[in-house]
Amino acid sequence: MAKKKCSHCNGTGKVTDHEKLGAQLQRLRLKAGLTLREVSASLKISIGYLSDLEHGRRPWTITKVEFYRRAIGLNA
Repeated sequence: MAKKKCSHCNGTGKVTDHEKLGAQLQRLRLKAGLTLREVSASLKISIGYLSDLEHGRRPWTITKVEFYRRAIGLNA
């Protein structure tokens, strides 16, 4: 039986830029003491969509990053 490959990296082990950015923003959200529910409500998006962003399953845009930063209290 063939070994199942990672659906994100196809077995290469490489992490995408979206995954790196999402992980960093997730760490900042957690450091701010905010839950997915709180931030998703502030952004008016679903918890699932926010989770997909944080885990690199959906692409980030500059606009999304700016809204996210404001939602977690990073205005600078």
